Amino acid sequence: MQKNKLLDLQMPERPAGCNTVRKYLVKLLGEFLVGEASPKYGMTGESDWEYDLYAPMINAGLLPGRDHYENDGYGLDEKEEKVLKDLLLAAVRELK
Repeated sequence: MQKNKLLDLQMPERPAGCNTVRKYLVKLLGEFLVGEASPKYGMTGESDWEYDLYAPMINAGLLPGRDHYENDGYGLDEKEEKVLKDLLLAAVRELK
């Protein structure tokens, strides 16, 4: 999947009012800059905020061996989380 396509993945749960991964990441950066978000708690105040991004990625088939999202992302092992984080980091570097 192209990086820009990852950014355009839909977020059906609309965390923080965002409907795409791109909008979520842009809003998250803005919230970090004004002190309304933190690396630990994101915009939602929940320590597992990264899983809001993992759901659409898993559902899009970006995590080998998983074809659907379960349990709010809990149960991902360290290697699986690294795959998803690496994909997100590459996509962030492509933000335009």
